Amino acid sequence: MEQLSIGDGEMLALHVRDTSRPVPAPQPQTRPQARGSSGYPDPETIRLQLLGNPEMRAHAVSQRPELARVVENPELFAQALQRMQDQEREEQNRRRQQIADLNADPFDIEAQTRIAEMIREERVQENLQNAIEHNPEGG
Repeated sequence: MEQLSIGDGEMLALHVRDTSRPVPAPQPQTRPQARGSSGYPDPETIRLQLLGNPEMRAHAVSQRPELARVVENPELFAQALQRMQDQEREEQNRRRQQIADLNADPFDIEAQTRIAEMIREERVQENLQNAIEHNPEGG
């Protein structure tokens, strides 16, 4: 327990998985994370991280209050997270369609300028998300 920095009186949460199903071999990553079938991190893993890390939980409360309200309930948390992931996918699909529509006329300068701006905005958001995920203590 000392190696994990868990002291006397502190709580340790465990997540028991169904071992009757074969588990695919993990892909090498710099920081291993459990991933669900959709490619997103496992909802229960995220929930337990929020419960166990006060800084991460405070950040989640400020960024995603709808998750913070259901963090104590595994089923409601998984449903809320799924809705958020679905909305994110829909937004990405909408942006792809918008770019495809703008690309319909490759000689339209205004359309090409708008595409470049959309791509730049998307890259900024990706960089911000990566910074939050991989360096949460810096925020």
